[in-house]
Amino acid sequence: QQPPPAAPKAGPAQAPPPPAPAPPIVLMKARGEEGRGGGGASVAAGEGPAQAPPLEREGPRPTQPVYQLHSRGLAPPAALDPAQAQARLAAPEKMKTSIKLVDEQMNWCDSALEVWAGLKGVRGRGLERPSDSQCSQFLLEQTDVLVVGALGLQGTGKSTVLSLLAGNQPEEDPRSFVFRPQPPELRERGGAQTGGIDLFVTQERVLFLDTQPILSPAHLDHLINNDRKLPPEFALPHAYVETQSLQIAAFLFTVCHVVLLVQDWFTDLGLYRFLQTAEMVKPPTPSPSHDSSGAGAEEPSEYYPHLVFVQTRAPPECFSPRRLGQMQRVLGRLMAHSRLKYRGT
Repeated sequence: QQPPPAAPKAGPAQAPPPPAPAPPIVLMKARGEEGRGGGGASVAAGEGPAQAPPLEREGPRPTQPVYQLHSRGLAPPAALDPAQAQARLAAPEKMKTSIKLVDEQMNWCDSALEVWAGLKGVRGRGLERPSDSQCSQFLLEQTDVLVVGALGLQGTGKSTVLSLLAGNQPEEDPRSFVFRPQPPELRERGGAQTGGIDLFVTQERVLFLDTQPILSPAHLDHLINNDRKLPPEFALPHAYVETQSLQIAAFLFTVCHVVLLVQDWFTDLGLYRFLQTAEMVKPPTPSPSHDSSGAGAEEPSEYYPHLVFVQTRAPPECFSPRRLGQMQRVLGRLMAHSRLKYRGT
C-alpha cells in the first residue's frame, strides 16, 4: 500500500508553471476582444488551447483600410464615347494667322481672353479679331506648352523673326506671314505695324507672342497729333508710352519661357536700362518647381525666363570669333546684376 502516497508528491510539482504565462496571454486576449473578462480569466487559469479561436477571429478586422481604385472626376473607359476618345487623340487645328490678345490700349481682347486666360466679363476693343468659336479650337487648357515672346525697338524685325520660327519660309510673300511685318510704305512713314500683343499657336503647342515696339516713336506721335486724352495718372504722353512698354515687358517676363530681345545693331545702352526697370516692376511669380508644402522659412524661388539676344541686319564681321567674344563680354557686364537667364547652359 505505498503507491497511493506517491500521487500527492507529483501534484505540488505541477502547480508553479501556470502563473508564469498568464499575464501575456490575458493582454493579448484583451486587445483582440474588449469587454470579455470571463474569457480572460479562463485563459489565466491555465487553459492553453483556449487562445486558438481568438487568433482565428482577428483576421477580418473592420478597421483595415479598403482601397478603391477609381478615376477621380473621370468616367470609366467603358462609358467613354468612341468619338470623344478619337477627338482626344486627334491633332490640334492648324492656325493660319495670328489673333489679337491685347489691343493698343492694353485691354484684353475677349475673343482670346475667355479661352486662354479663363476670365469672364473682361472686354476690350480688339482689332479684326476672330470670333470665340474660331479661337476655342486653338486655345486649349493644356500645360505642356512653350511660350516664346519677342521684345524690341521699332523696325527691328520682331514679327519677321517670329514668323520664321512659326514655320514661314523666307521666300514666301511677307503678307502671308502669321505675323505681318512692316510694309515698305509704312516704314517710309515711320509707322509701326504691330499694336498690342498678337498670339499664334502652332500644332506643336508652341505659343508665340508678338508685341508692339517698346518706346515706340510712332505711338508717341499718334498720341500727340491725335490729341488723345491720356489717363489721369499720366501728365505727359512719353510717360504713358514708357509705362505701356514696361507693362508689356513685365507681362512677357511673367508668362514666357523664352523672351527674344531683337536688335538691329549692337548695342543700345538705353535698352538695357529698360530691361533692368522691367525686371524690377515684374510681378512676383513663384517658380513651378518650388514646393509650397515645404518649410515656410524659405522664400519661394522667383521665376525668370530665358533671355535670348537676337541681332538682325548683322554685317559679316559680327560673325568672327573675336567679335563674338567681345559682344559676350559686354553683355556679361551689362547683365551682371540681372536675374534673367541670359547665359547658355
